[in-house]
Amino acid sequence: MHSAADIDFRFDTRARTTINPAWVEALMSSANSPTGLRIVPEPDPAAEVDPIAAASWPTSTI
Repeated sequence: MHSAADIDFRFDTRARTTINPAWVEALMSSANSPTGLRIVPEPDPAAEVDPIAAASWPTSTI
C-alpha cells in the first residue's frame, strides 16, 4: 500500500471498542524484526507482556 493512498473505514455500528495496547506493541515489535510482520496471538490486556517475547523474535546464540 502506498503512503499516499486514502483509507476509508466503515463500520456497521457506532460502538467503540478498546484497542489492546499490549497486542499493538507485540505487532509493532514483530513488524520491526528481521523477519517482518507476523500475526501474533492477542495477549490478555490485563497481563503485563514482554512485546519482544510475544512477537517471537529470533534469538541469537552468539
